[in-house]
This record gives sequence, C-alpha cells and structure tokens, in this order.
Amino acid sequence: MLRDEYLHSLFNPGGKLLVMIVSVSLGEGLTIGSNGEIGGEISPKNIHLPVMFAIYSALNEALQKNRDNFELLRNDVYNIIPLLKSGCFIYYDGEKVNF
Repeated sequence: MLRDEYLHSLFNPGGKLLVMIVSVSLGEGLTIGSNGEIGGEISPKNIHLPVMFAIYSALNEALQKNRDNFELLRNDVYNIIPLLKSGCFIYYDGEKVNF
C-alpha cells in the first residue's frame, strides 16, 4: 500500500500529524504540445478536497490555540466535515480518522 511503503514517516504513531490522502485529477488524456500549450479536455475531479482539508486544518489548529472562541470555531470545523467525507481518507497520528 502506498501509505505503508512510501509515506510511512507521515503515519508514525506519536507524530501527531494530520494527513489526508485523496485522489485528484484535472482530466484524462491531457497533453502538452511542443509550444507548451495544454491539449485535451479539462474535467477536474476532487480538486476541492485539498482546499477544504487545508481550511479544516487551519480551523482545527486555531481551535486548539484559542479555547475562548471554542463554540464558534467548532461549528465552522463541523460544517466542513461533510465535504471531506466525499472522497478522501484522513489520518491523525498514524490512525485513520472516522468522522
């Protein structure tokens, strides 16, 4: 498995890293011509997920640092979770996160 063979340092227990694995695509059959232009039809898939994960991570970090605004930040984080469930795997401290 990719995670165990090549990315094992990201999943070490005790590392306390929040990691997402997601498949993204700009489309099939894309080519780069000799003039540097991209040919083919762009048909993006899942490109929103890394952005949503970055937002989730930033909000989660802010939540940990600023307990005074806990409720406000918690609501923002939980509003993003359904978007993340739509096609990615998230790991924290070496373990898969189940929302």
